[in-house]
Amino acid sequence: ICSTPAMPATGPWQDVRSERSGTRDDATAIATCPEGMKLTGCTCYSSSHSCDGAVSRGNDCIAYNRAAGQGVHAQAICGHMPDTSDWQEVLSKRSVDIAVA
Repeated sequence: ICSTPAMPATGPWQDVRSERSGTRDDATAIATCPEGMKLTGCTCYSSSHSCDGAVSRGNDCIAYNRAAGQGVHAQAICGHMPDTSDWQEVLSKRSVDIAVA
């Protein structure tokens, strides 16, 4: 668990969900955080297991439909974080690149 004593109070938080993407391979769905809020989380959602990943770009969350998928939604978690700056995006390795012991 990380904590930073200098972190100011945050909130409110908002969950933004996009419209459903098209069904072609790599069709995108985009959820955008409202003005004045920062994107803090981004994921792909599909009730038909059609997700092929999600990425964040600025305040946009972009989800990708897989080949033969039925469409996906991008889901962004947005927060109001006054007096903060110098945000850094940290990415994990792709799951296919991680060796299993």
